[in-house]
Amino acid sequence: MNDIYVPLLSALGGAVIGSLASIVAIWIQSHFQNKRDRNRLAIEAAIEDHRAGLEVMKQTPYATIAPLPAFLHYHFKYLQLLEDNKVTVEAMSELDAERDKLFGTADEG
Repeated sequence: MNDIYVPLLSALGGAVIGSLASIVAIWIQSHFQNKRDRNRLAIEAAIEDHRAGLEVMKQTPYATIAPLPAFLHYHFKYLQLLEDNKVTVEAMSELDAERDKLFGTADEG
């Protein structure tokens, strides 16, 4: 091999490795940023949903409301279904049944 090709191949290899490392780093950052954004959206929706429930509870005598973690669980699961593109009648029925158990409304009479 000619002596001139060694530095050229080394430079090419370094450029390829550097660009691949940059692409992987960007992909990882994007993945975790999307996860943070989804979590923030679920938390904001759950807090707002809980606040609305508290307002209704203030106006209705003897009304109760589920704790905030129940709302968080529901909204996290719902957004996960949306992200996975698995929003079906069956999936929503299961989520609603799970919500009813968490909220304590399944067997209230």
